[in-house]
Amino acid sequence: MMLVYALFNGTSSSLLKIGINRVTGVELTIKGAFRNPIYSIYRFLRVPIVVVGIVLSTIGFLIYLYALSIYLMSDVKPLTNLSLIVVFLLGIFILKERISKKELAGIATMALGSIFVSMFATEKAETMTQVNIPNMIIFSIIICIIALFFVGMTFIKRNKKSEEYFLAISSGILFGLGVIFTNALLINPQYTLYYFISNPFSYLFAISYLVAIFIEAIAFSSGRLIYIGPIMSILTIAIPVLGASIIFNENLIILFEGALIIPLSFLKLIGIILIIIGTLIAYPKFGNLKPEEKIDNPIKEKT
Repeated sequence: MMLVYALFNGTSSSLLKIGINRVTGVELTIKGAFRNPIYSIYRFLRVPIVVVGIVLSTIGFLIYLYALSIYLMSDVKPLTNLSLIVVFLLGIFILKERISKKELAGIATMALGSIFVSMFATEKAETMTQVNIPNMIIFSIIICIIALFFVGMTFIKRNKKSEEYFLAISSGILFGLGVIFTNALLINPQYTLYYFISNPFSYLFAISYLVAIFIEAIAFSSGRLIYIGPIMSILTIAIPVLGASIIFNENLIILFEGALIIPLSFLKLIGIILIIIGTLIAYPKFGNLKPEEKIDNPIKEKT
């Protein structure tokens, strides 16, 4: 089941990358897209391959949710890393993209961290019994500020490598926030239309995912699938795990009779540290750029 999820997720990213390059009439930058977001979305949705990519991504997400509903989280989470393999293969062999050794080392470190984070995730039934609303509000605000910070950095450091790096992180953070809202929505759910319509987490999930997809599309317009895809996927795993300890009372470190006990869940902390180290390794260099690395922002028109 998770192999099917990985295929859907990886293929959707590849189709979005190809489709975004066919979008016309829109300035494919954050500033240009948000200048008239409704028109920008309209131009994106006019490209069939973009729509197919969004549909496949949605199907993959539904498969992931279904897997979580019937299997243990500790069994499902590690298998989400299969999508990283699919993205790498598609980026190398289909899109013919290249990646530097430094970037590869950073992504590999992040991937190792995501494996630590996901393999030792505690089971949903044991920990996710209630939502700490005040903590969720504070955590969500902080996460949104961080995401906006990385988006804002694209206005300061304008080149391809910096833009794909900052937008990939921003999109991944918002996707991760969407997963948290989804988890909150699925705690003791009532599978009725009224439940989902009246639950505020439904709208928070939709907003975070729509904005994340929009930023992802801008990132793909000037970046590489082989670089953007893994960063986004890894942060989609890391952010929910970090939020789970704050919002869903999931323990990262257990204290027992005054002694520090290091259970398997402690390895999630190591995983988060590795992800942070990996993002620092993959951080792009600025300064003298090659001509092909500079970003031009003309409005694409039909020829």
